[in-house]
Amino acid sequence: MSNVEILSILLAVALAAFLLFILTRLKYAVRLAATDSLSVQLGRQLSEKANELNSVRSQLTNETALRTMAETKLAEEQRSLLRQKQILEEAESKLRSVFEGLAGSVLSANSAKFLDLANATLKGGAVRDLQGLVKPIEEMLNVYKSK
Repeated sequence: MSNVEILSILLAVALAAFLLFILTRLKYAVRLAATDSLSVQLGRQLSEKANELNSVRSQLTNETALRTMAETKLAEEQRSLLRQKQILEEAESKLRSVFEGLAGSVLSANSAKFLDLANATLKGGAVRDLQGLVKPIEEMLNVYKSK
């Protein structure tokens, strides 16, 4: 083999190596560009998700505050209802006592007046008959008074 042939072969090998180098470099440049594009897209998505997360956290904070206020108001309303119930029960008890006292005194007064009137107007057997009728009323009155 002559020097020219060897030189031609070396030149061909060098040219092939150079072309291989250029093709490999282009291939990696395309991959790098794709990777950079993907990195930018992922960065945007990450930013959007972070904004979305912050928005959800803000909503959660607001909802938690609203819930706390609602629970506080509910507790206050429950205490108010309990106080109103106690006041109503006290008023009912007082009214019952007053009514029982008034009813008892009216019944006593009416019974006494009735008996006085019966004694004054009726004599003899009619009085005994009337007392027999009044006695059950008096007994009921005494039972009522004892309650």
